[in-house]
Amino acid sequence: MTRSLEATNREERIQELQRSGGEIRFLSRLLGAPPDAALLADAHAVGLVEDGWEARVEQYRVEYTRLFSCPGPNFIPVNQSVYTDILKMEPSAPDPSGCGMAFPGGELRGYLGGTSCPALVRWYTEAAFTAYDGARQMPDHISLELDFAAHLCLAEAHALVIEAQDEAAAYRDLLFKFRQNFLELWLASFSQCVASNSVSSLYRRVGARLLELPTSLDRYNPG
Repeated sequence: MTRSLEATNREERIQELQRSGGEIRFLSRLLGAPPDAALLADAHAVGLVEDGWEARVEQYRVEYTRLFSCPGPNFIPVNQSVYTDILKMEPSAPDPSGCGMAFPGGELRGYLGGTSCPALVRWYTEAAFTAYDGARQMPDHISLELDFAAHLCLAEAHALVIEAQDEAAAYRDLLFKFRQNFLELWLASFSQCVASNSVSSLYRRVGARLLELPTSLDRYNPG
């Protein structure tokens, strides 16, 4: 009975990890570039776009650009460093030319290419993660961070399939730490902006799905 229960629990976890990994990877694609017809067809299949989407492919592509690519009133930053990283600037001594001016130092937030980027590169490299074909984003782009989370879910599922319990536990621990140290430091802020945007119903739904992601992962990912 115990062995049967363990097998049932393992199968349930494999299925949940595969489902979660697939959904997260799909969301990462939607946030990685303006959607093409194939991606929109998949989005329609899961209820993210309405019937008749075929006539609005260009509209969806423009919506993506307005939200995530072009600075403007609707722009939502897609890089972690903008949300979490701080550039510290040391004060300077008075100008030796005689004007007596000195820079007091300070901190700068909201900039690209912060400390998150090299840290994420190390994580990706150590986990043997290869970004999906066509990915051209910086390491801290939301699309790549989501794709990495999906990679860890699917890697744990595969380890469970082949009954490599220690390997599965290692991937589970990696995902927990990745969420703590990177993704969930800014996911809620980003997702809320996307879920409440005034430009695109598609991306409002994407944002709502992202807001539910931590709870979904917690169900099968004990910390």
